[in-house]
Amino acid sequence: MKEYERLTAPEIAAGVRTGAFSAREIARAALDYIQRTEPELNAFLHVAPDLALAQADAVDAKRARGESLGRLGGVPVSIKDLYHVVGMPTSFGSPIFAGQIAKEDSLPVARLRAADAVFVGKTTLPEFAHKSFTDGALFGVTRNPWNRKYASGGSSGGSAASVAAGQTRISLGSDGGGSIRTPVSTCGVYGMKGTIGVIPNLAPNVFVRNSYTGPITATLAELRLMHDVLRGMHPDDPWSLAPTGNLPTADVSALTVGFALTVGNSIVESDVERAFNNARQAFAAMGAKIEEVKLDTTRYDLPLRTHWETQLAARIAPLLEQHRDRIEPALLRKVERGMKHSALAYVEMLHTRGALFREIQAVFEGVDILATPTLAAAGMPADGDFAEIFIDGVNAGHSRFGWHPYTWPFNLTGHPALSIPCGWTSNDLPVGLQLVGRWYADDLLIDVAGHVGERLGVEKRTWKPARDARALAPA
Repeated sequence: MKEYERLTAPEIAAGVRTGAFSAREIARAALDYIQRTEPELNAFLHVAPDLALAQADAVDAKRARGESLGRLGGVPVSIKDLYHVVGMPTSFGSPIFAGQIAKEDSLPVARLRAADAVFVGKTTLPEFAHKSFTDGALFGVTRNPWNRKYASGGSSGGSAASVAAGQTRISLGSDGGGSIRTPVSTCGVYGMKGTIGVIPNLAPNVFVRNSYTGPITATLAELRLMHDVLRGMHPDDPWSLAPTGNLPTADVSALTVGFALTVGNSIVESDVERAFNNARQAFAAMGAKIEEVKLDTTRYDLPLRTHWETQLAARIAPLLEQHRDRIEPALLRKVERGMKHSALAYVEMLHTRGALFREIQAVFEGVDILATPTLAAAGMPADGDFAEIFIDGVNAGHSRFGWHPYTWPFNLTGHPALSIPCGWTSNDLPVGLQLVGRWYADDLLIDVAGHVGERLGVEKRTWKPARDARALAPA
């Protein structure tokens, strides 16, 4: 068996299925690797060796009985600590819930368990997943594996860092405004939020929501595998009840691809612009028709903040009386603003959301795929003040307006969007390319991403742990 961190999820599943190695051997290797690398990465809130080994033994026993294994048989998976896993604590990144043990699996976790995945632990996130940087009172800071001066992104930063470093090949993330796509871009891996409902979500705000469950993976093939395991109708999610049989196409030359370097933001990092132009050339070389798209979604940002702030307020306001002093100040400010929004302001926000949807729909009248940078800058300093961000020395404003203006619109419009690596910066940070499709074009989007990724030929780097303790300290 080659080194654990170099085995892909399909290779692990095939090896366990054929008996080349056992699920317990793989789980033990994963846990050993996590133990060895976690002091440097700080990607886990909780590691669960006993539960993981017991789950692996159950997979091995199933194989010994001659039963067929699921598609993830014996594959180690990490879970963002926003989802319940039976027997593990679910903290939501908050000291308020630290140590509370889950009594049942969340729906996506149950689907992964049915596919015989092995859960090794829970990954880091900012408190209640409220921002695009991964730090918090429970764990400190999860830094970028490739350059520790930089943040891992968020809110699924622990999951993306864990996958980038090979702790697990796949992780379960969530995306409320870019919380999958932002960290996978900064960490150089793959992530997707599908069309609304394709992967069901049983959140209480089922009709008016912006959050999606999705895969974070080391390769696009693994993303496709995990997306397939997670997708499918559920009677309690009305958005999931539509049939979504969409066939991929290998003929990129038949597609029109729209490119938007900016979407109303003022500046794009020069290394990001160069990588984005390389992607444009790759599509053109494959015969795709190229269209330049003019789009300004940032003008919707202020009215749509009503949505995020009121959603947070509805969830967290009941905790304030008892736990106000335990809540991160930045989150508390958002909750307090949300509590001040009127019902009229919220309905006006819904009208604005409808206008944004119609504007994006109009884009897809002329193109099959929309391509943007995932982020306006490849990364942000891990120890910065994120109230305002700077790109190439220029003040770009609020992070949602200036750093990830490309991601959050599609949480509100429901369109599928994924991020793939498309280059590296001069300071060793990955650059992400976002591809967006029409509703239910999830399979097409993954297929096209595979073709352009192959054409780009982005250098695949293998993360290696620091050699000594001195390298573990932030530079």
